[in-house]
Parts: sequence; structure tokens; C-alpha cells
Amino acid sequence: MGLLGVVLTGLLACEGPRRPPPGVDGGQGGEGGCQVRPPEPLFVLDIRAEGEPLPPDLRIVVEWSAGDEPPFVLSDATTWKTLDDGANFVCHIDRTKPPPLDLASLGCELWTSGPVNVLVEADGFEPHAETLKPVMSELCGTPMPMEVAILLSRAKMDAGAMP
Repeated sequence: MGLLGVVLTGLLACEGPRRPPPGVDGGQGGEGGCQVRPPEPLFVLDIRAEGEPLPPDLRIVVEWSAGDEPPFVLSDATTWKTLDDGANFVCHIDRTKPPPLDLASLGCELWTSGPVNVLVEADGFEPHAETLKPVMSELCGTPMPMEVAILLSRAKMDAGAMP
């Protein structure tokens, strides 16, 4: 019995400290593992109008597979939603103040995990329609957050038909 105790003690002494399973500690050397990130929007929009403040009738429509978001209208404070309202599309605007008249840029966030259609329109400006598709991380296979700049341009005047 004494010999068995010595053998077991010897085996346990030879065993080094246990390492965590692969991937738990973020990797060992090389590129490392995938980062654990706090929740964040997949798309951050920066919306501007070419050479002037944003028009008050600016309207943003967001569509995706999970369902369309209610439109955002700059001049209508009832359309300004937050994450607390259950919205997945929110714009950074002070809800305690009236609609701004001289806003140079508007920041908005899209809290999604896949492609989304965005339409930005206002009277006198060319509509901007774009399908935003997330860039996937090659290392982790997950969508990576990205910033998107949208610049509204004045609509070109139609001179009409030639006589």
C-alpha cells in the first residue's frame, strides 16, 4: 500500500499545470483567437448634404429580412426612436429639443447582423439607395462593424424636352 501511494504521488508531481482547452484563452501566439466584443451596431452611418445643412424633410427608410423599421424623418420628432423603444435603427439626435434647422451631419446606427437596404431622400436631392452588406472576419467568420458615409447631392435640373 505504501508503494502505491508513492507511485501516485510521483505521477501527480510530474503532471504540470493544466492548460485551458484551445480557444478559451484567445490562442497561443500567432493571430490569437476571436475577440469577445461588447454589443455594438453593425453599421454606423454618417449622413451629410453636399455643402449645406441637412434638409428638414430628410427621410431615412431601412429594410431588412427581420422587418422594416419605421421611417426616420428629421422634421418629425415622433419618428426619432431609441434602442429602449425596441428600434434597431436609431439616429443621434437630441429628443428634448425641436427638430434642428442647421444640422451639418447626422449619425445613425443599424443594430443588425446581416444585409440591410437603406434609402435616404429629401426634396431637391438625389435619393441615395444602398444595400449595406457586412464584411465578414476571415479569422472568426463573424460580421465586422463598419462606418458608412452617405453624401446627398442636389438633384440635377431637368431642362425639359428639346423643341
